[in-house]
Amino acid sequence: MTMTVGLRALSAAAAAFLLTGTGAYATTVEIDGSYTLSYVSSAGNAPKLTDKLGKNKNGLRVFTEDLVVGDPATTAVNFFTAGPSAACGNTCVLDLEVTHNSRGKEIDSTYKTASGIITVAFAFSNVTVLSGDTSETGLYQAKYGGLPLSPCAIASGSGKTDCITWTAGNDPLAINFTNGYTLDITLNDAEDWAITPQISFQLTTTTSAGPPPETPIPPALSLFASGLGLLGVLCTRRRKRA
Repeated sequence: MTMTVGLRALSAAAAAFLLTGTGAYATTVEIDGSYTLSYVSSAGNAPKLTDKLGKNKNGLRVFTEDLVVGDPATTAVNFFTAGPSAACGNTCVLDLEVTHNSRGKEIDSTYKTASGIITVAFAFSNVTVLSGDTSETGLYQAKYGGLPLSPCAIASGSGKTDCITWTAGNDPLAINFTNGYTLDITLNDAEDWAITPQISFQLTTTTSAGPPPETPIPPALSLFASGLGLLGVLCTRRRKRA
């Protein structure tokens, strides 16, 4: 009796498993992209922009991300470095700062600040963009001495400081693809001297994409479940005959 009930329960569970499957599994999507960096000066000399994500043999700035749909954003990695020019330049903005020496006497000092707009534009080779922003701009500033840049480089202290403040702030670029996925690209502000902003990625599914494919059932597991079902039927027949 106990054995019959146990086999029937197992066969029922196996049948339910075969009908429902094992559920959805994590879907990994490869994103092959490239990007351009440009700078438009507002005052002073331009910084030198150095890549951190790498270039291909043609000198194009490229990146490849294998992203798991629905996972949290990837760990932020270095994107590029903006190295200030050795000299600020003749068109820099002059800042007059008043400080005091140890005796309390006022000291007037003049410092120079360069500024401009850095633009990052993204493109993709293995997916097609449906909608969304594929570019972002950031205000770059470099101050050659004196008090820290306010409010973007307070933590850097006095002396030479530079910083970048992205227009979107903490909001990521949301790029929708025709395959039903949305790529979020987050650009982080940075401050120091020769700053290196960081970048992170996240991939999600839009409502029109539907659920990801289910995990296929291994053949061995399917045979095992079928065998349990057959044993349950045989035990039921023997019980009726008894």
